[in-house]
Amino acid sequence: MKVKTIMCCFLALLVLSCGKGGDVIIDEKETNGIVEEKKPLTGLVITVDDIQSYNLASREIVFNDSIAYQLTDAHNLPNKLTIYIDDKPLLEIAIMSSVSSLIYNDLAIEVSYFENRVPMFYLEDGYPLIQGAWSAEVRESVQKERQENAQKRQTAWDTFIAYLSNTDKIIYCTCG
Repeated sequence: MKVKTIMCCFLALLVLSCGKGGDVIIDEKETNGIVEEKKPLTGLVITVDDIQSYNLASREIVFNDSIAYQLTDAHNLPNKLTIYIDDKPLLEIAIMSSVSSLIYNDLAIEVSYFENRVPMFYLEDGYPLIQGAWSAEVRESVQKERQENAQKRQTAWDTFIAYLSNTDKIIYCTCG
């Protein structure tokens, strides 16, 4: 009975997630068979004080426990994180699951789960990382768009890194 209930819930969630109805705006752009969906981002607002550390080498970002929980709460999963400094929005970041099939070419947090089932968060210039299996044309197009978006937010990014550095929250290596 329990397995049947879980399977029904899974199928219902799968069917609901495939719909394009409601008040969600979808702008689809097809590039060599790869579809990019852009939805209005709604979600979680935090301050830089909610960040425990950021590793420049691995790009892992560690949040305090309450924020980490909110980023993984299956009942109220946000799709955007806005980081504030001094009551001013600094960065708007899409939240992407490591199993998502969407391509997002702007700042994104990838939520990954490993064997110990503890979520880890990685701040990337886009999601997913550029794939070798993509055609050269698609890789170039995606890389170009991500670089353009990174340039647009460069000032905000520099402010973010400087603040984290000044508060000793930057990790500079992959050492353990």
